[in-house]
Amino acid sequence: MQRVPGRAIRVAGLGALAGCTAGCVSLQTSGPVTPVTQAGGGGYSQIQIWPSPPSGDEQPGNLVAGFLQAARSGSANSGIAAAYLTAAAQQQWKTDQKSVIVVADGTQTAPTASDEGGTVETVSGDVVGVLDAHAQYSAQMGEQPFSFGLTKTDKGYLISSLPPGFGVVLQQSEFESEYAVHDIFFANAQQNGKLIPAQVYLPGTDSDQAVANQLTALVLAGVPARLGDSAVNGVGAATLKSLAFEPDDSVLVTLAGKACSQPRAECNTLALQLAATLSAGVSTKVSSVRVVDADDSASGQTLDGVDFGAYYSYGLGNGAAANDVYAVTKDGQVERFGLNPGSTSTAPQPVQFGSAKTKFGQVAVQPGRQNIALTSQDGTQLYIVDQEPYTGQLHSVFNGTDISSLSWDGLGHLWFTAVSDGVTEIYRYSDGNYYQVQVEGLDGAVGDIAAAPDGDRVAVSYQSSADGYSVAIGTASGQFDDSWTLEFQGAATVADSWTQVLDFGWYKEDTLSVLGIPAVAGSLRLFQLYADGSPVYYSLTQQPIEANPVTDTQDVCWNSGGQPIAATKEGKLYVLSVEGQDAQLLTAGPVSSPSY
Repeated sequence: MQRVPGRAIRVAGLGALAGCTAGCVSLQTSGPVTPVTQAGGGGYSQIQIWPSPPSGDEQPGNLVAGFLQAARSGSANSGIAAAYLTAAAQQQWKTDQKSVIVVADGTQTAPTASDEGGTVETVSGDVVGVLDAHAQYSAQMGEQPFSFGLTKTDKGYLISSLPPGFGVVLQQSEFESEYAVHDIFFANAQQNGKLIPAQVYLPGTDSDQAVANQLTALVLAGVPARLGDSAVNGVGAATLKSLAFEPDDSVLVTLAGKACSQPRAECNTLALQLAATLSAGVSTKVSSVRVVDADDSASGQTLDGVDFGAYYSYGLGNGAAANDVYAVTKDGQVERFGLNPGSTSTAPQPVQFGSAKTKFGQVAVQPGRQNIALTSQDGTQLYIVDQEPYTGQLHSVFNGTDISSLSWDGLGHLWFTAVSDGVTEIYRYSDGNYYQVQVEGLDGAVGDIAAAPDGDRVAVSYQSSADGYSVAIGTASGQFDDSWTLEFQGAATVADSWTQVLDFGWYKEDTLSVLGIPAVAGSLRLFQLYADGSPVYYSLTQQPIEANPVTDTQDVCWNSGGQPIAATKEGKLYVLSVEGQDAQLLTAGPVSSPSY
């Protein structure tokens, strides 16, 4: 059997112990040398350290060091690691032991007594990321302490309390060599039959059966929180009973209980999710997946020969092909730049909307290219232009002051801002009517906005401190009186107290593109970030995904429909490179408000 095709990872930043204590091996100092494969070189290390349980006479510091060593040695030795814990601590660790804290190499300190009685030992390290119990990785930054409570028993010292959420501590190089990244798939809530990927990290293994079991269990556990309402699971949360690779290249997945028999259960959808997940996640050929429950009273079946890749959807537009880009010139006219594969030239082409005297300030293309929204040059009129090929007929739908920040969600609703009595307000236009949105719980005045594809969330920028700017995601809800509310209580923060936030938008359902200067960077950057603020990584290199903005970039358009487009303060328009430093000049302009 071939090695399971998990991708090698590189994480964006508690390593080797300061001294060798419980569980360490002794090496001979002379004799012949036998070469072995080293971790980090594409394979798994042939050197294994077998831990040992506590002997009963360890001092508190050595006991904590021994537990850390046993915990990091793998799930096969979880029983040995548990021997360092009291019964109560074992229950706590049982819940969290799949969580991984990743620290920068060489930054973990040796256990140090935090009180005179030696009943608290503390270890610290520069944390660069955390893998939660659902195999979701989030980048973090900064030194963190981890304190362990100890109790003297008739068996000697034992650990009686663990740090919250503590499972295993690995230094960065260990995590990179021992874990592989995979994609699991969920159904797109807005596009029937389409799938949305989520990255998960699993310990490396040569067993397809083990990987398939783990990936299936993660799919059955439910939609990751960072995907929000944009994704759904065919049967909700369920439990795997068994998974079998059949001789005809199919996979039979049996669920515990009667999951497929429940109301609104979609086992065909689940079968498609698992087919996409397993065909990409294991080396064994997977041509179809059949899902049954324990009583075989209902089943889901994917068809042989289906190109599972054709079902992947990132939620915006009609796919990842480049589109025409629209922008507004300095004199208020709209221009189109042909970037789709059929275009013969990228030279700007004027597009006439309304009379020749009509001047515009901003343009926003609806995903799927069904409508275009425009503001008048003075920001007092909001227009909608219907349906491609865009007849040019303008429909005025709103009058106001400083109309700005036009943003379509994936359902065809237009969100925008306007100033009323000196205050920036949010509005939602749908089905010929507009509604003011009541903002609750935002820690500052509304700046710019970006509506999520699902129409249920809106990202809003605001000044979070005297010199800091943040972007938070509010939850939108309609009321019985047709009013709308945007709630920020407990909201996810995408950008936290940045030096500057210039522009942002949704890349797809769970990620945003953000242009600005992070407090820790000091220079202008264009990132892809998850809704919780953690960076998105390349699936192969595991480097953070970011484009290189040209000097003085102030407006960007970057979603899964195409490459990042940037407009500078001088009005130059560029296609940015995501993989290098190059930027293609589309026009010297001056233009602004790029959209596709």
